[in-house]
Order: sequence, then structure tokens, then C-alpha cells
Amino acid sequence: MRGLSIANLPSLLLYCSMKKIFFAGFTMVVGLATAVFAEEQHPRLFITPARLAVIRQQAAVKGSHHQLALAQLQAAVAKTEEGDGDEGKYGPGYKAVQLATLCVVAEDPAEQKKYADAAYKWIIGWTKTGSKTLGKSMEAKSLALAYDWIYPVWTEEQRTNVRARVAAAAAALEQVTHSNLGGDRTSNFV
Repeated sequence: MRGLSIANLPSLLLYCSMKKIFFAGFTMVVGLATAVFAEEQHPRLFITPARLAVIRQQAAVKGSHHQLALAQLQAAVAKTEEGDGDEGKYGPGYKAVQLATLCVVAEDPAEQKKYADAAYKWIIGWTKTGSKTLGKSMEAKSLALAYDWIYPVWTEEQRTNVRARVAAAAAALEQVTHSNLGGDRTSNFV
């Protein structure tokens, strides 16, 4: 890291501001997802019960782009079940959110349980996560969304296990770093 001087003060201030904004934003998302003690309604992150009714209605329209998008998501999840080698750093998070989306949109309890159990399997098996990189934010986001959207379907034991993962990811956000933060390089993260 360069020494402190007037020339690099703007970069340092931007770095500190970005970390605080980043941490505060994801703390809010994760905090909302873990507010289970208040017994608030789920889902509530980006999908309300009223919005969910509209999504289901739109997906039921034969040939609509909503129905096609849902079919593509179902095909992607089916491919995952066959094993597509997406066990890397981000793959399990993406799969958990895909499965959470299908779970929250599904109306059949058996179908919801199938998607919820598959998402839980991806989350619990997710070991290669970003340690102190901005990839940790993707982990926190994926866990928070899956937790919130699948909450009504998971057992209390599953909720407890995923809640612990959400809390660990949230705590790790304070330590997030990236080589481009505070420097004069550019990144898709900054």
C-alpha cells in the first residue's frame, strides 16, 4: 500500500467509503433475512406475497416470456441435478438462488419441498467460498435470498443451519478486501 499523502487521499477516502457502504448494504440484507425472531412474514426480500401472486399469474400465461424464463430456470436446475461440474466458488450460491426462485414460485407443496431440499444440499455442501474478497458479498446475498425465500418450507433444523451460514457470511463482510479498492486500477467489483 502506498504511503499517506495528499495525492492518494481521494483514493483512500473512496476505499473507506466503499467498504462502509458495501458493509452497511449487505448487513441490512442479511439482517433482514435473519430477523426470524420477530416472526415476520417470508418471503420479504424483493418478493412480497402480492408480487408473488403477480409472478405466478404471469408465469401461467401460455407462451409468455415469464413462462419461458421459468422453463429455462427449471431446465438449468434439472441439468444441475445431473451434475454440471459447477461446484466452484460461486456455483453453489447461484444454484441455491435458482432453486429458491423455483421454490417460492411453485404452488405445489411437494414441488416446493423438492426445490428446498435441493437448495439446502447445495448450501450445506458449499465449502469453496470467497474468504476476504468481494466474492464474500455474493455468498451473503445468495444465502440471504435462499433463507428468506425458502424459509416457510425448510424445517427448523434446516433454518438454524442456514441461519448460521448467513450470520457467518455477514460477519465476514467486515473483512472484505479487494486489490482494486483504494488503488488506481479498475475492476468489475468497484
